[in-house]
Amino acid sequence: MALAINPNDATMLGNKGRALDDLGNHTQAIQYYDKALATNPNDATILSYKKAAVEALSNTNTIYHIKPSASNAATTNTTTALTYFSCFRC
Repeated sequence: MALAINPNDATMLGNKGRALDDLGNHTQAIQYYDKALATNPNDATILSYKKAAVEALSNTNTIYHIKPSASNAATTNTTTALTYFSCFRC
């Protein structure tokens, strides 16, 4: 398994998150998307996958928020993307 060799590979973390998401394990998927974004905070694809997972959870009455972390808040592109993709269940 690629993650066993390099547990911080953003692509592989994102792929694992996507696989979990496809299986309906949205909470676990979000955890892998967060790990991937910690490694590569500007990855728009992973941000969009996380947004979809958050929306899927919103449909099951679970509330999640996509917020910039302290490590990537200074990155304008990431902050802008996170603001755009913010998902708050009202």
